[in-house]
Amino acid sequence: KLLDENYNEVTYNNILEWTINKALVEKPNCASRVSTYNAEEQTINFATTDKYTVSGNKQTKAGNYQIRISLNDNVNYKWHDGTSADLFVNWTINKAKVDLPVFESLHIYTGKKISVDIEENELWSVFYNPEKEVGKYSILLVLNDAENYEWENTTSAYTTLVWEIIPKNNSTTISVVAITLACLILVLLAFYLTLHSTVAIKRRRRSDTGLRNY
Repeated sequence: KLLDENYNEVTYNNILEWTINKALVEKPNCASRVSTYNAEEQTINFATTDKYTVSGNKQTKAGNYQIRISLNDNVNYKWHDGTSADLFVNWTINKAKVDLPVFESLHIYTGKKISVDIEENELWSVFYNPEKEVGKYSILLVLNDAENYEWENTTSAYTTLVWEIIPKNNSTTISVVAITLACLILVLLAFYLTLHSTVAIKRRRRSDTGLRNY
């Protein structure tokens, strides 16, 4: 009877708490990317998965871009660091460098107008005037697609080259000097060969005389 008087009925509520944590998704590499314009569509690739979506990772023109990476289901998934916000990757496509054209920049006065040998093409346009008189003159080169190209020596779409017409007597003087030097070299060479030949003959005679005396 004593046991019956001290007995209390055990009660419990039938509600069970249950937590389902979000699944973790490894963050892709979000380091900045740099590439160079090549007239074709470029793609920045990330690991293929159905857990997130990548947008803005296909571009063609030079410029600065942001690639967005978004979780497809941020209710049930989160990044490995516990966050769930969109990720952004900075991407720069640099302009392609254009080499300066090689051309004959020095011309001799002829009394007639002279033109330089730089032709226009799909990359640049050429602006200059044929000239007749002795002097220095400029050639203006303009890139046709300044959005995606730049000159090797400047970030501008414009660059300037210099060409010159020199007096005709300058050329004559150069030719005379060159001919004079060539003649002098020939004279020295002939003198050396003659001297060498004379020494060799004397040595041979001495040798012959020695043999006869012997």
